[in-house]
Amino acid sequence: MLFLRNPDGVNTWHYIINNCLSEKSLEIIDIFSTNTTLEKAKMFNVDSETPRVTNISFIELKKNTADLYQNVGDLIEKANLSHFNWQLLFLETMQYSEYPVGGTYCMHTDSSLKGPNGLNRKLSFSILLNDPSEYEGGDLELFLFKNPEKIEMKKNDIVFFPSSIPHRVTPVIKGKRISLVGWVVGPNFV
Repeated sequence: MLFLRNPDGVNTWHYIINNCLSEKSLEIIDIFSTNTTLEKAKMFNVDSETPRVTNISFIELKKNTADLYQNVGDLIEKANLSHFNWQLLFLETMQYSEYPVGGTYCMHTDSSLKGPNGLNRKLSFSILLNDPSEYEGGDLELFLFKNPEKIEMKKNDIVFFPSSIPHRVTPVIKGKRISLVGWVVGPNFV
């Protein structure tokens, strides 16, 4: 077997953009979170009793959230053009998430390589909305090989990664972790 070196010389599994959201987008999220009742997240077809402890709500694309969606769309385009180079079609409705003490999300993937109707989630992202000093635990980890890789993020950083990569959020021990997550859909890889 011959291993081939990736010529781009950077991490090929994820891509981070610092200070990603505009002040207007952050204001939209703040208004949304203040005026929205969160629900306990659900998972289907999972054996674990507590695979996910998260409170969520979906931020629909409307007139008052259009600037946020445009901001995130521009970030998707930047990440895709500079790092992934995949055929992408649309952004699903974004999810606002709060992980309280004990909040966690077990290892999972957001898609397989082939979805129904010839479409599939290809690219997942997470935007950290609060400062990591406000909570302990709550680490986003990607499982690329045997051991998980902790993704180091600051407030208002976005990380993109392939939706087929197993990932998790470790239990929050203290405080509350707040994020905005989403998924970008494109034609099946296979």
